[in-house]
Amino acid sequence: MKRICLLCLVIALLGNACVSHKPVALGTENLHDGAIRVTPSWQSKRTVWSKAWPFIVGPLAMGTFFAVRQNADPQFYSNKNTGAPYPVGTTAAVGAGLGLMVPGYIPFAFFRKKNVRSRPYQTSEEDKWVSAFGNYVVRERDPGGRLLLIPHKQVKDYDQTEQQIKEKAERERREAEERARQAEIAREETAYQNFVKYDSWQYYLDHFPNGRYKNEVLQKGEVLAYKRVTTGSNDSWETYINYFARGEHSQAVRQVKSEIIQVQNLRAQYYEANTLEAYNKVVETGRKLQTELTEKRGKIPDADGYAGQIISGLANATGILITSADERLSKKQIERTRRLELAKEWVIGESLCWTTSSVKLDENGKEVPGTSAKMAIRVVIEEINPERTRFKVRIKELFSYRLNKNVDSFRMEAANRVWQPEEVDWLDPTSEEFDFKKCN
Repeated sequence: MKRICLLCLVIALLGNACVSHKPVALGTENLHDGAIRVTPSWQSKRTVWSKAWPFIVGPLAMGTFFAVRQNADPQFYSNKNTGAPYPVGTTAAVGAGLGLMVPGYIPFAFFRKKNVRSRPYQTSEEDKWVSAFGNYVVRERDPGGRLLLIPHKQVKDYDQTEQQIKEKAERERREAEERARQAEIAREETAYQNFVKYDSWQYYLDHFPNGRYKNEVLQKGEVLAYKRVTTGSNDSWETYINYFARGEHSQAVRQVKSEIIQVQNLRAQYYEANTLEAYNKVVETGRKLQTELTEKRGKIPDADGYAGQIISGLANATGILITSADERLSKKQIERTRRLELAKEWVIGESLCWTTSSVKLDENGKEVPGTSAKMAIRVVIEEINPERTRFKVRIKELFSYRLNKNVDSFRMEAANRVWQPEEVDWLDPTSEEFDFKKCN
């Protein structure tokens, strides 16, 4: 009995372990000439024997059990009518039959779905896997474990196609490089022509620092940059040093850096000025600077020719700025005189009118597009100071031409100022923020 039980156990263990492994390809990538790139794997599946072993163990175990019991107790299985015991062989056969007829066991054994642990693919199994998978040759192995497989009969065709693909790719690469080279040559030629016509040397050097015309552009560009330095043009000192740190005039440019910066600041002050006082300040600062430059020029020895040349140029540029600012100052003075003459005729109770423009600003103080509009403003004089330099007025009308009606507020473009009807304010007749005249 023990031997029979041991035999059943062995059969059960062996049957349950019977699993077949089939080679499968994951993530198949189809290439040309039948070649494929795959990730090798094994697919595990139970065999028929792994499902049939219960039909051997069952009858064997039950038959043995019945035979042993019948042998030990003859009345274990006997005829109910006569009470005569059946032979041991008959009892064993009945037990074996019962082993086959366990309710529900047959469908359970054959149709149950039981997960089988798949055996992972190992690189050492490559030959075995490829041989089982099909008639292929391994051409490539990538680090990710993928294999490039080519059918044995199409290896030659595959190699020929690969060579054609490589030759085509190389040809297209060379053609693309040539097109890019020709386009770059055309861009450089355009930049050079602009340099010849418009002296735009900076653009050429920025985009083609090693271009075919580099030496020519550097030579002329250094002269042009030096010329800008002598006039104190904006950023002229920085530009010269950045591009020509070792240029012919570099030592002299560094020597008079402070004077160049002073003239640059004066030029910036001139372009920012828009009032009589501002232009007057430019003239005063310019005359003082011109005197200092003239004195310094006299102290520079002839050996420092370039430095003296730059100082002379800066003094001349300062003189030009002074003259221009003086002209604008004269115009501003004339305008102020005109405004004062007009203001002499203004009296209390008289209406003044001014046509200007308004604009709406966002939270950052920037103009909102599409909100600029022409405005007509009427005020009434309520008080005049003794010197007639200040006029107290009350806002009466704010008429928008765009809306074709009176509005409830007005924001001036030239000043951060908001007016509303019946609001009181003081006007300076000489201020360029306003241009009020008697209403017609």
